[in-house]
Amino acid sequence: MATLTPTLTLTSDIFSSNSISLSTTGSFTVAAPSQDISTEIVTTTGGNHIIKPAATATAYLYVRHTSTTNGTTGNTTDSVDIELSDDNSAFCRLGPGDFCFIPFSHAGVSNGVQLQTTANNVLCEYMWFTKA
Repeated sequence: MATLTPTLTLTSDIFSSNSISLSTTGSFTVAAPSQDISTEIVTTTGGNHIIKPAATATAYLYVRHTSTTNGTTGNTTDSVDIELSDDNSAFCRLGPGDFCFIPFSHAGVSNGVQLQTTANNVLCEYMWFTKA
């Protein structure tokens, strides 16, 4: 088994009375199966872009919208939905440059994760790890 150590840092001056300065680090034990950092050119057909196969175990999922269509040509308008693969229901939407790192489990139901754009192609990077 291996260890995954994510860190989240948030800083902002959005509140005039209080600046945000927050950092937290976790340490999780992960095991096979997992998916190393990969890329996918995502289209408007989610079933063609299953990035995590169906399973019941909790997985730590990372997805990033690269703001490009293919690694070089820009795409700064279209969003990417992260969806359940059984019914195409979106549970997260990433705009250009957005990313997410989340624990994913669909209440113990065997379900996968797919990506689908709102329009045009978008290059996304992703990886996932199974929680041990």
